Amino acid sequence: MGAREVLQTIHGWMARLRRAIMANRLKAGALAAVAGLVAASLLILIVEAVGHLSGAARGVLLALWGVAALAALGVGVVWPVLRYTVFAPDDKKLAGDYARRMPGVRDRVLNALQLLERAEGANREGYSPDLILEAGREVAEDLQPVDPRALPDKKPIRLLGRAAIAVIGFAVLFLAFAGGPLLRAGERVMKPGQEFEPPPPFTLTISPGDVELVRGDSLLVTVTASGAIPRSITLERIEKGKRASEPVTLKSETGEFRYTYRGITAPFSYWAHEGRVQSEAYDVTVQELPAVRFLSLRLTPPAYTGMPDQVLEENVGDVAAVVGTKVKFQLAATKPLKDARIEFIEPEFPGTEKETIRAEQKLDVDGSRAGSEFRVQKSGYYRIRLTDREDLKDRDAILYRITARPDEFPLVSVLQPPNDLEIAAGVKIPLVAEAMDDFGFSRIALRYHRTSAYEPAEAREDESLFEKVPLNLRLLEPGRAVAEMQWDMTPLDLLPEDQVAYFVEVWDNDAISGPKRARSETRMLRFPSMSEIFEEQEKMSEAREITLSELLEHSRDIREKVDKAIEEYKSNPDLSWERKKEIEQLMEKQRAMNDMLEQISDAMEKAAEQMQQRSMFSPEVMDKMMQLQKLVQEVITPEMRAALQKLAQSLQQPSEEEMRRAMENFQLTQEMFERALDQTLNMLKQLKMEQKLDELTRRLDELGRQQEQLNEKMDKNTPETAPKNADEQKKLAEEMRKIEEEARKLAEEMKKENTPGQKEMQQAQQEMQEEQLSEKMEQNAQTMNMCQNQSAKKSGKQSRRKMAELANMMQNVKQQMQQDQMAEVLEKMERVRDQVLDLSMRQEKLWRESEGLEAGSPLTAQAAEDQENLRQALSRVNEDLRELARETMFVTPQLIGGIYSAMNLMGQAAQAGQERDPRTASHYRRQSLGALNSALKQCQQACSACQSQCNKPNPNSMCNKAGQMASQQQKINQQTQNLMSQCQNPGSLTMGEQAAMQRLAVEQQGLAKTAKELAQEAAASQRSLGRLDDISKEMEEVAKDLENRNVTQRTMQRQDHIESRLMDFQQAQREREFSPRRRANTGVDVVRASPGPLPEKPGQDQLRQDILRALDAKYTPDYEQLIRQYFDALSRWK
Repeated sequence: MGAREVLQTIHGWMARLRRAIMANRLKAGALAAVAGLVAASLLILIVEAVGHLSGAARGVLLALWGVAALAALGVGVVWPVLRYTVFAPDDKKLAGDYARRMPGVRDRVLNALQLLERAEGANREGYSPDLILEAGREVAEDLQPVDPRALPDKKPIRLLGRAAIAVIGFAVLFLAFAGGPLLRAGERVMKPGQEFEPPPPFTLTISPGDVELVRGDSLLVTVTASGAIPRSITLERIEKGKRASEPVTLKSETGEFRYTYRGITAPFSYWAHEGRVQSEAYDVTVQELPAVRFLSLRLTPPAYTGMPDQVLEENVGDVAAVVGTKVKFQLAATKPLKDARIEFIEPEFPGTEKETIRAEQKLDVDGSRAGSEFRVQKSGYYRIRLTDREDLKDRDAILYRITARPDEFPLVSVLQPPNDLEIAAGVKIPLVAEAMDDFGFSRIALRYHRTSAYEPAEAREDESLFEKVPLNLRLLEPGRAVAEMQWDMTPLDLLPEDQVAYFVEVWDNDAISGPKRARSETRMLRFPSMSEIFEEQEKMSEAREITLSELLEHSRDIREKVDKAIEEYKSNPDLSWERKKEIEQLMEKQRAMNDMLEQISDAMEKAAEQMQQRSMFSPEVMDKMMQLQKLVQEVITPEMRAALQKLAQSLQQPSEEEMRRAMENFQLTQEMFERALDQTLNMLKQLKMEQKLDELTRRLDELGRQQEQLNEKMDKNTPETAPKNADEQKKLAEEMRKIEEEARKLAEEMKKENTPGQKEMQQAQQEMQEEQLSEKMEQNAQTMNMCQNQSAKKSGKQSRRKMAELANMMQNVKQQMQQDQMAEVLEKMERVRDQVLDLSMRQEKLWRESEGLEAGSPLTAQAAEDQENLRQALSRVNEDLRELARETMFVTPQLIGGIYSAMNLMGQAAQAGQERDPRTASHYRRQSLGALNSALKQCQQACSACQSQCNKPNPNSMCNKAGQMASQQQKINQQTQNLMSQCQNPGSLTMGEQAAMQRLAVEQQGLAKTAKELAQEAAASQRSLGRLDDISKEMEEVAKDLENRNVTQRTMQRQDHIESRLMDFQQAQREREFSPRRRANTGVDVVRASPGPLPEKPGQDQLRQDILRALDAKYTPDYEQLIRQYFDALSRWK
């Protein structure tokens, strides 16, 4: 491409740029012209509308508008065209002006144009033509992607566009509100040579205009004045055929005049006027149309509803009835009829142009009467259409409503159980369902489906899987009934973690559209595993323990602040506002802690009730749980409440002495509160171990029961059921693994805490670890899966037997732990009791010796020193008691409070003695003696309770005997099987085999005798849940077979059955011990040996008991003194 072609390319691009600039300027000019012309036009119209100018003035306005239009056209349209056509700038000037708007090219366009124009003489001027051509080509190529239309500045167009839109919008709004006057002003401006009369000061509009009325109707005429409202107008009417009108003068201040023509009988015309202003005239025509004069309806509901017929009041046409109700009606018209029909209208848009006529029904006509009947199917409206014999039709027929009351779906809800429920396997669930319907029911049923936690959720909603149980309805009142049943869970044969989804369904008695069904929400009954129950209880127990620990920390913090506040108050009794607020905050924190403790106590009580209902723990553990709950409840003592109240009163009316005493009293009760919390927390930790041992026992028993059920299934184990049975065995193995882990943790914790019974627990855990029962159960699952039924059953029985042994071991560990703890606690309690008794006697001696001292006696100081020594000795006893309280609940808050009271009284007595006030000192010594005696009685009561606990008989004796018998029976069974497996010919035994069989017969006979004795013991105690009479008989039969050397397969089956029955009896006895139920026993004569003669010299223990009983009898002080002297003499008697 040569220089000329390149130059032409650039010139062509510049031409497009010039056209783009012209178009841009033309758009901006046009927008400006439009905005200006609209503004000028609006201004001219406003001037004319306001001024109503003369013809000459309107001519001037029209001329001005023409000049404005020409100016707008010239400036906005003509000049932009001329500027870029006739007076267009050359390409070089354009290139220079728009170089900055082309970032990629800039001044190179202008340079290229200048160079290319001189390209032909480049050689003469010393330039290279090729370089010029190449530079031009680059510019031409760079210009190709640049759109010239994008270079002109669009900002003026946007600004003028907004201005034009604003002006036009303002003009439109102005025309919308004042369009009439402005349009008329425009008409006048466009006709400057024509004269226009000024508009009337107001206009009159009359309504309703032309109207057709029925004879006798009334007509409301409304005349509205617009503009300068007149004070009065004249309304006139003239009847057809008459010349004289009937004027009526109306007055109003609002511009709206109303008048009603009543009892119209003839057609007429009417209009309104005032001065030269007159409204249009309208005509009123009068016709006599057929109408309903009398209407009567009779409603007959469907028979199944049991509702009686209903006759509506005269001329009442609205129908509200049940679907299916038959409506029979009769009407009388004002004229003889030719035709009558009913129009049934949809409920949407009734009485409007959009109404939809659903159906029509023709009536039977007889003169001026008509009648028919229809059934209520759905809600809507209806009207009666009448046609007289002149073919005149009624007008504005009354629209009657049809309210079709549907037979609603019934409702059913399950009242009992109120929510999803966790249940036991063989319980009976009281089921109560309530059904409601508007008319009645046809049937009701319970639907349920047994499912497991592993079943998909979709299967639980598949109603085809649900069993159906019909229920009986009991009618409470019309439309409301209940169904009740005791739902026995036993036939469902539930296993742990199984669920039962259930709901209740009901059908109503709808005979029109068919019975309708409703169902309740789906509820779940779940049989939780024993491990889940105990895990839930353990979580709640841990939460309570954490809360109590936090409360203990808060209590210590409060006590420190109370101590600090008391020290500050002693140094500075002035009670500032800040210190007062600090004390109030401490009191508020203490109240909040009291509330929290009450909540914990309530939660513990509910938890204990739930545990007792589920038979989770033994009665001993449950008793401790209830005692612990009572201990938590008693932490908030009446003294604590009184101290808080007294301190609050002292803050309101501060007195230095009262305030000091209130704060010290609050300090004392706070310390007692802290110690009681500490005791509670330690008791919880001790109880936790006993609960864990009971938990392991219960879980092992439950696992053994499930294992036995699975063992019984082995006789019918098939390839189809084998996978399911194997899965159940794996679940049991997993549960056993959890039990082993829990036992390991418990053994470690008991060893760490040096808990009594730890050695026995270590042995039980070691045996559990060596047995590897969970792994054997896993292997047995594989055996079941391969349908090796006899081997699987044998292994299952061994597992069940081992579980029973382990459960016995857990109970023995707990029993040993309790015995060791009780023995240690009893020893410490007796030591504390003896110390308190000794201090009581020393305090009494001091009181009596110092009772007659005078104020100046030198013995007063010595008595004060002796009193202080006694107080310090009692303080040491108190410390021992505090440590003992961490180990047992026999140390009650009342006992600790009594010791504290005695210490305080001793301190006051010592202080009074130092102040040489023997009378006050004697008073406090006697009071401290009473407090010591009270504490001594409580110590003795605690010792007696502890001694009673130590001497309590072993509740598991029958259970242990049954376990031992089961072990012995297992050995006999094993030896019998070994003997029969070694014997090739049962009919010919060797001498050694005969001797072994005779020995087994003797052992079996001895075991039968033991079974009889155990049966008698169980019957006497009335605590047996299983019978042992049949077992002893079976043992005797087995012993006869062994003695007669007639051992068959039936004999060995009987041996297995005996062993299983013994383990069942053992488990039943243990469950009986865990059960909360108690059985009343008939009174019997108790034969006891008479007490032996008194010893020659009473022992110290006997003397101690006698002193305590004497003090407890509450004799007068004189008699108490004689009693003490008597026992003191006995103690010195040799």
